[in-house]
Amino acid sequence: MMSKTWRSHIQQLLRKEVMQESVCYQAIKAEGKAEGSEEKARQIAVNFLSKGMTIDAITRITGLGVELVQQLRVQQADNQQR
Repeated sequence: MMSKTWRSHIQQLLRKEVMQESVCYQAIKAEGKAEGSEEKARQIAVNFLSKGMTIDAITRITGLGVELVQQLRVQQADNQQR
């Protein structure tokens, strides 16, 4: 039979492990959410580009960088040529 001290120690270790896993889970979840948000912003930017909106306006609305929106415009032009 396990002593009360050992049982308490094991329970503390398990709680600590669960908390660490929880922190890792939350970090992974936040990272996935951020990636999803950026992908949505890219889709919105592509839609705005197709409507003729300026890069400056798109960057202000979406929060994406100028270089990224310019790349999306080039990709869009390449896709239209095909």
